[in-house]
Amino acid sequence: MKRFLKAISLIHSEYVKGIVYAVLGKTRPEFFTAPSSSSGKYHPADEITEGGLVLHTLRVVAMADQLAGDPEYWESLKANNYLGYDILIASAILHDCCKSGKDTWGEHTVTEHPLLTGQLIFETCGVNRITKGIADTIAAHMGYANKDRSWESPILPRPTKPCQIILNRADYLASRANIRIDVSDLL
Repeated sequence: MKRFLKAISLIHSEYVKGIVYAVLGKTRPEFFTAPSSSSGKYHPADEITEGGLVLHTLRVVAMADQLAGDPEYWESLKANNYLGYDILIASAILHDCCKSGKDTWGEHTVTEHPLLTGQLIFETCGVNRITKGIADTIAAHMGYANKDRSWESPILPRPTKPCQIILNRADYLASRANIRIDVSDLL
């Protein structure tokens, strides 16, 4: 959890920070040491190693922070004392915390991991407007990859709201091997 302290400090609301701390505290320990990808197909080589999933997550946070500044989104994100922005950053930090499972940790990505993360958030912090906002943002972060293993049936929502769209784009860009995202500010 120590590697996320600077990322968490981007969040304005103490309540939202508390949600992130609580959920990370309940996240399986494998999350903190796992590579970002078991196959190596979808992430840069420096993430396909121990701790790579944390590095990927920090890259998603950095990219989400940058994309949030887009004038198309910024006004809505900064409303209500930056609540939308805080939900976005919390979602970026937590988006893959159940990537390989919630109750057990497997070798590969679990397709429904965004929904498992939502369950973990609700089990840990209850269901309210803010936890629902974080869970809904995470649920849609897979974008076009929202289908079951056969690629036939959608099992996850598509991103339609500003936080969902930004998280989807940030995750996609952070997973590209040819795009370098500096996270030195978050280490």
